[in-house]
Amino acid sequence: MVTGRIGSRLVTYSGFTILDPKMTNTLAPEANDKHFVGIPTWKSNLLAEYRVRSLTGAFATLNWQLVGRRPIDDANTADTPSYNVVDAGVRYAHPMMGAVATWRLNVNNIGDAHYWSTLGPGNITGTFEQPGQPVLTVSNLSGGATIKSLNDPIDHNLDVALKVQDKDAGKITLKAASIILEGSS
Repeated sequence: MVTGRIGSRLVTYSGFTILDPKMTNTLAPEANDKHFVGIPTWKSNLLAEYRVRSLTGAFATLNWQLVGRRPIDDANTADTPSYNVVDAGVRYAHPMMGAVATWRLNVNNIGDAHYWSTLGPGNITGTFEQPGQPVLTVSNLSGGATIKSLNDPIDHNLDVALKVQDKDAGKITLKAASIILEGSS
């Protein structure tokens, strides 16, 4: 992992992982010396956070994840394609009634990348219309606030998330909505 500051307003966090996980001594001979289902041989991430000059307490973020191909079965007869996902967000923290309120708005998968989020033996999230082409695309928009009082050790959180599903070209439908209000120390 590499973390660094570029100038006085930009901070980056990045990482790159290389894995070679193989199964050995399995009961299924076709799985011996094969890669584990759903685990890529490489994955990278780059998060950049920019402090907005004109508004104290305001930040813009951009998060890029790049994931390599992943086997979809124990015998490694097929892989999912590699993919990259970009998320963007803003947050603003300011004093409010003796506390600090932080407001957040995030958009995940802004490029509308088609990918399988979860793989496991007999469990692939997403379906195929044509080989290699997933039909399900999920993006989400989330926002919320955290209020932290200087005299109260409990953070009060309000989170709102909307998930949309693009089932037919050009038609976007609301898949799920949630509102969460919680307190945590």
